Amino acid sequence: MSPRARLPTSERLLLQDYPILYVDDEAPNLDVFEAVFGDDFVVHLASSGAEALELLDVERIAVVVADNRMPNMSGIELFQAIGERFPMVKRILCTAYSDQRTAIEAINRAGVQHYLVKPWDAEEVEGLLRNLIA
Repeated sequence: MSPRARLPTSERLLLQDYPILYVDDEAPNLDVFEAVFGDDFVVHLASSGAEALELLDVERIAVVVADNRMPNMSGIELFQAIGERFPMVKRILCTAYSDQRTAIEAINRAGVQHYLVKPWDAEEVEGLLRNLIA
């Protein structure tokens, strides 16, 4: 991850109208995402697919970024459920295990708008979030 420049206040206020949900079963990854993006975006965190769906039931979320390999519900399975229940929510799959089959499945079955490989680059993720929000 590379360091990010902090956004101007007017831009941050605009971006904060579009909350982000980051889903990962590893607590350090949740902490890093919130530390990197929490000043510029409203960031919600969930440690499982089930927790993410519960949060989506009560919070307005614009973009979900989720790890693929999680216990009980993969990121692809989570995104399939999100597509059925919350079709306007944008989806980014993030995984340390990149392979073509997973990428194709994520796009074809789960409507993923982007596929990231860990470790992700903060500037790239920020650009993706901003583009999806626009």
